[in-house]
Amino acid sequence: MTCPLPVLLRLRARRAVTISSTVLAKTFILPKTGKGSLDMPRVPLKRGDVVLVPFPFTDLTAEKLRPAVIVSPDPQELDVVIAFISSIVSSKETAETDFLLTADHPDFAKTGLKKSSVFKMKKLLTIDRTKLVRRLGRVSPPIQDELDRHLRNALGL
Repeated sequence: MTCPLPVLLRLRARRAVTISSTVLAKTFILPKTGKGSLDMPRVPLKRGDVVLVPFPFTDLTAEKLRPAVIVSPDPQELDVVIAFISSIVSSKETAETDFLLTADHPDFAKTGLKKSSVFKMKKLLTIDRTKLVRRLGRVSPPIQDELDRHLRNALGL
């Protein structure tokens, strides 16, 4: 069973996002934006912002709410390019394109992340900014420089 196109349904107390696949169609409930949260389509976004987004699995069968960092150049348009951030940290599995940010880093608190995380600069996604749930924080210029270096490496530049 397939759905014609992904559809964003607006409900009273929550938003539902339906994604389609030739094999599977699932509905995921995302937190409602309201008082105290940002209206992402109107909030100015910048490169280096850490945001919460419904990030799809690589096989596109599902998605999960995850942090990501904006890597597209400023000014941000309707579509933004983001890189995946994972809290599953393993020094054995860290690729040369990944950047590990530990909780004891002096600029860690500015990111809004809760624990040590790996920025997966090879796992990129272009997404409509209306899909962004909220901004968590921002990376500092030294961290951004490291992310840029890892991104260039991931893209072979």
